[in-house]
Amino acid sequence: MSDVATKPAEEEVYAPQADDKLYRFDVDIFCGGCKGAVTRKLKKTQPTTPGIRGYEVISNPDATGTVNVYTAPETELKTAYKFVVDTDKMVFKKGAVSRDSDTWEVQEVMEREAYKALSTPEKKDVRKEKMEAAASEL
Repeated sequence: MSDVATKPAEEEVYAPQADDKLYRFDVDIFCGGCKGAVTRKLKKTQPTTPGIRGYEVISNPDATGTVNVYTAPETELKTAYKFVVDTDKMVFKKGAVSRDSDTWEVQEVMEREAYKALSTPEKKDVRKEKMEAAASEL
């Protein structure tokens, strides 16, 4: 066994393009492990999701995370939503962000406190329903 510690690969940072659309999602990311799992899943599915140009996963101190998804101009919210919901993490809010003012057109998906009150099996059922609904919208 080597005495040299391996350094984890640094996260790739997407440099947004001038014509990108930006979609923002509040996601159930409450630790570094969750952030890593979401990042790995997005990295794996990005090449097979048309219109997705890049993303960033942000941990927030209030025990939620934010996923920003940068897309081609013609890509709709439902495509970006499906991209994020397929990580098997609960999405609480979704919406388009104005790049000029950073204002967010928010659509509530599920209230965070109501989700926290569910049992683990109920949470799994809700996430599955959201994934199926997102798939059927495409």
